Amino acid sequence: VQPEYWERFEDAFATEANEFCERVLEDKPVPLPLELGLKSLEIGWALQEALLSGKTVHFDQNGKRLDGGERAAKL
Repeated sequence: VQPEYWERFEDAFATEANEFCERVLEDKPVPLPLELGLKSLEIGWALQEALLSGKTVHFDQNGKRLDGGERAAKL
């Protein structure tokens, strides 16, 4: 990740982390469901894998990751 990325979004990351911790510590509901956070991580990991490998990563319409065989079978 380029340093400019972190510099640009550093305050937003800190604010998000602080708000999340505050809600957990005070037993308040978090603004988004955990599943959405997990899906964001899956997408981020897939993007990183694609960047490092040079290969495309595919998901179905429900957000389930497809490997080459599953993708070919669906086409």
